[in-house]
Amino acid sequence: MTADAVSNALLVAGYGLAVGAAVKFVPMWRQKRVGRFLVFEAGTAAVAAGLFLRGRNKEAGLNAAAFAGLALAWVLTSRRR
Repeated sequence: MTADAVSNALLVAGYGLAVGAAVKFVPMWRQKRVGRFLVFEAGTAAVAAGLFLRGRNKEAGLNAAAFAGLALAWVLTSRRR
């Protein structure tokens, strides 16, 4: 498989997972639905990897930052409860 084919597969799967989970992002966050959040994070990571393979480092970095930032926010807001 070429890097383009892998990138395409990561982007298609990643966007599908992330958008599908993000449709109900606010209820997911409020109810701390871990499974849905992990699907969202997996999608975000796949998109970041797909963009990186295409050489779109700025966009990949933004997606990776969103991945890390939301994971940190999830952990910090879970500790308050």
